[in-house]
Amino acid sequence: MTTKQFIQTAQFSDINGYSDEAQTIKSAWLYAGRSICRKLAKELGLEKGSFDVRVNPAGVAISGDIHLHGEFVYVAISQSCVKGFYWRFCDGKKDYCGKQNRWESFEVLNDLPAFAKKILSFENRA
Repeated sequence: MTTKQFIQTAQFSDINGYSDEAQTIKSAWLYAGRSICRKLAKELGLEKGSFDVRVNPAGVAISGDIHLHGEFVYVAISQSCVKGFYWRFCDGKKDYCGKQNRWESFEVLNDLPAFAKKILSFENRA
């Protein structure tokens, strides 16, 4: 699944596991999200071992979620009613509450270097 397909699936499909076909789509979506998060970590300059990418497939009725959790940033991607995802600054990999949530549309994932630059450009990481 390409990034474009990932975004289209997130915006226009019901991602669930009610059927074998739906489960296949959900698995592909979660796998692609994991790949996107790893690429974003690279764009952010996060070194191997300084971040985790976790996938929670959840139950059959929902999309599940993908998390990039580094030393200073936390990104949480799932299909939701707001048609986007959030990220926030955090104080290490043990900080699960973090700072203020910042919502983005899925389209920012089309240009990971620009999205990483936007995150890194914040002077006050509060």
